[in-house]
Amino acid sequence: MKIINIGHNCDYNLSLVANLFFSPEEDALITSTANKTDLSYEVNTKIEFENKTYTASFSAPILNLNEFELRRLENVVCGMSLFLCAKKIKDKILPWGTITGIRPSKQIRQMIEENKSDKEIYDFFKKFFAISDKKFDLALNVAKNELSVIEKNNENDIALYVGIPFCPTRCLYCSFVSTDLNHSKKYVKPYLSKLNEEIKFAASLLKGEGLNIKS
Repeated sequence: MKIINIGHNCDYNLSLVANLFFSPEEDALITSTANKTDLSYEVNTKIEFENKTYTASFSAPILNLNEFELRRLENVVCGMSLFLCAKKIKDKILPWGTITGIRPSKQIRQMIEENKSDKEIYDFFKKFFAISDKKFDLALNVAKNELSVIEKNNENDIALYVGIPFCPTRCLYCSFVSTDLNHSKKYVKPYLSKLNEEIKFAASLLKGEGLNIKS
């Protein structure tokens, strides 16, 4: 599999979406071309696979977006354009749509904080991520529960993430560094030993800063 980007730098996000459909060994040539105007951002995708050529495009308005919002939208549009094109080749069932990463509820939570209604958030995620209704309901409930916890935090309260990169299965949306437990069992013990040392070191740092771990 090879990906060619023209007019954008969404390499990482494109590789994550491409991996939902193709293995690295498959002979798929993906060309992703972005066209930006003052009013909209469009991405055209072409996939050459098994002696056939497939195309798709996706666009979105970009009026009144700040730099961060525009960058986020570029990744979303690139991902959806590739998703629509790849679906013509392999009609896979992907409940999370184009959502990749380790916290699929994060953006929903941000939209709730921006006072978006459930309907507005639902419409956005259906259009820009092709998420299934079941997974959207799950992510929305998680986001609301997260907010109920966050709202109780004080200024010096923090949440600490501890990574355990050994999984029995791999979530479709996950882009985190992890490995199949069946193939990496021998690394669990030494990893946990080093993790224990790191936890002790982190604890001393947090104590010195007067921070409290809430979760």
